[in-house]
Amino acid sequence: MYLPGAGAIALFFGFMVALILALASGNPLPPATLAAALGLVLTYKHRVKLLEAVYGERCILLSPVNNVKIKKDYAVLEMGDRVIVSSLLKVVDVESADSEVRLGEVASNFVSLLHAPPITVNVIAAPGNGRYEYYLKVNLEVPRERLSEALKGFSQLLLELQRRLLSVGVYAQPASPWEAFPLVASLNAKSFPPSLPRIALFTVALSLLLAYADPALLPLAFVPIPLLPLEFKVVKGGSVALSPRDFTPLRHVVEEVPDSARAGAMLRSFRGAVVWGDETVLALLVPEDTAALAARARKAMEVLEAGRAGVSKLKDEFEALDVLNLYRALEAGSMPFRLALFASGEAWRLEPLGFERRTPLYSVLGRKPCYDVYRALLGLPPEGGAQLRVSCQLAWLSPHAFFRPRTLRTPRAIYLGRGLRRDEEVWLELDLLENVHGLIVGPMGSGKSTTARTIALRALERGIVPIIVDPSGEYRKFAERFSFEVVDLADRPFNVFESRAEDLERALAYVSPLSEYETHLLRSCLSKGVSSWDEALRMVEGTSLAWKLERLEPYFGRPPASLRSLVSGGRPLLLCMGSTASGRYVPMPIEVQRFAVDLLLAQLRDHALAEGLSEPRWMLVVDEAHLFMQPPPGLQEPLLATVARMLRKFGLAVVVLTHEWSDVPEVLRRTAGWRLALAHSDPDYVAMTKVYMALTPSELAWFQRGVRGRAVLRRGHEPHNILVEIEPVEEAKTEWAHAQ
Repeated sequence: MYLPGAGAIALFFGFMVALILALASGNPLPPATLAAALGLVLTYKHRVKLLEAVYGERCILLSPVNNVKIKKDYAVLEMGDRVIVSSLLKVVDVESADSEVRLGEVASNFVSLLHAPPITVNVIAAPGNGRYEYYLKVNLEVPRERLSEALKGFSQLLLELQRRLLSVGVYAQPASPWEAFPLVASLNAKSFPPSLPRIALFTVALSLLLAYADPALLPLAFVPIPLLPLEFKVVKGGSVALSPRDFTPLRHVVEEVPDSARAGAMLRSFRGAVVWGDETVLALLVPEDTAALAARARKAMEVLEAGRAGVSKLKDEFEALDVLNLYRALEAGSMPFRLALFASGEAWRLEPLGFERRTPLYSVLGRKPCYDVYRALLGLPPEGGAQLRVSCQLAWLSPHAFFRPRTLRTPRAIYLGRGLRRDEEVWLELDLLENVHGLIVGPMGSGKSTTARTIALRALERGIVPIIVDPSGEYRKFAERFSFEVVDLADRPFNVFESRAEDLERALAYVSPLSEYETHLLRSCLSKGVSSWDEALRMVEGTSLAWKLERLEPYFGRPPASLRSLVSGGRPLLLCMGSTASGRYVPMPIEVQRFAVDLLLAQLRDHALAEGLSEPRWMLVVDEAHLFMQPPPGLQEPLLATVARMLRKFGLAVVVLTHEWSDVPEVLRRTAGWRLALAHSDPDYVAMTKVYMALTPSELAWFQRGVRGRAVLRRGHEPHNILVEIEPVEEAKTEWAHAQ
């Protein structure tokens, strides 16, 4: 039954009775006893805070972690006769949401899935390397003797949690405790020597003083008594294997239960506040019993019924409304939690978003609120209780609230430009990709060549040597500006006889396929160590093979250079598929270019394989790659596709440029480690890009305007695109080459 102000009324009458007895008897014992009783209640209620005011960080000895055993995927925190098993899940990817309604729904559903009693969950979000790292620390407290059987069930629970998170587009993978624990705690053992029992000495001194002043006041000396059992644990000293870092307690003061749109808006505001801050956020989510919340809702109804009769307190009515709102959210699918929240760094920057710093009064003495942080870090509810919240109120704690740039500036990353926000850098991380080969697609005028030249130059800055295949000769000015080794293959050919017999046979099929007899003659010549066209023609003189080789002699009959020597020299290369002997650039016939590119790829492949496994050392950029995408007669795929599919970790990155998606063999589209589609307004191109890049409606609207320099980057099989405004090097622009 609801009785408004029952406690205050009882206290008032008790005080009046004590006062009357004191006046009637002339003895201060009754009011002193009442004051002592109130003091005992208040002291017991705030016992930890009072101890912290006196002993500070030593209070973590109240629940010491005696030992921390860190395994591969979990940690065991030993606390006497009980242990806490903690495992970490690192969120590595989240599904993007376009609208605030969708964002609010996804974030709220994520938090709801963390409601899995008997576990508690820590959310740890810490800045580092230009991004927020987001971890879920899952905790289970069990008796020590049941540890082995609890671990089996705990692993199954974690697997189920991972699957549930995948259902809302959150990919979390197990992380080593060594990775996340240092973000919020020190794993170095900390010892505390024995100390004088200050409160016990104060109690004795107070008792003597009161006994001397008036024995009737002695009940007041009992006020510190609830502190003495805890003080004994603190003053005897000891060591802890884990101690928290410096955090400030926060309180979420917004009681409103938002709908999906407002939850999404709150999330975006929170993300805007922390995106470039240095705050490490530590939150503890303790699943609340839904039946307990239903019972509180029934009591809240009693308060509101009393309010209609005019016999309730306004404060109680507001609290009842908050409880009913939480219960209605529970009926709509939200889940209840007890929340304890802490932040390090510039926590004050979160105050405008509805957070309040809970700095205790004893902080003026230089004491810090360590014990609640310590318990929250272990996965235990704070002594002072925690706030009751439902998942839609906690959407801002989801990984969507902590900005994670899609790309990082790794040692071999190539800078491409800016994302949708001007402060978001986009990098092509060649050292993180499973497949370093790439595809650049865009119609004429979309900026493919400018982008390719920019990537080549920035690759050179990262220690990756570019080798550019240029059928039209348009890269010459750029190459000369940056001291490339410029080679016109019709004037200075590479030695085709350094190739394998099967490679030379395949490449000749572009010009004129060989019969079995001609193949036998070719293999015979190569087995005898032929090294020049004159020597080869003499050996096959009078045969049909001689006639076929004579077709190529005008282009490869001059004294050759060794391609391996050119590559091993370390200088960037520009290989032009033509001649400048006449004073102007004259390209070789298409079939001869295909022959040359096929053998060029084969020799580069062999050179890379001979060098062994390594990070990318060379980048082969093939412009106008549609000319070389057709396989030779009798084969299923061109060598470009074969290299991209099979040669991934041998230091050679192949980048092909083409106009249309239909120019690219399916195997190359599927296996390219990264794809860069340049924006254009052509409807057919946009429609195909939508399919092959899986553009969302917002990405499509951004892409199809055809603004020059815009592009969509997709890496491997990641489910997200990255929108980028290419920032080209000035000398890489086509306009610069024309102005020279």
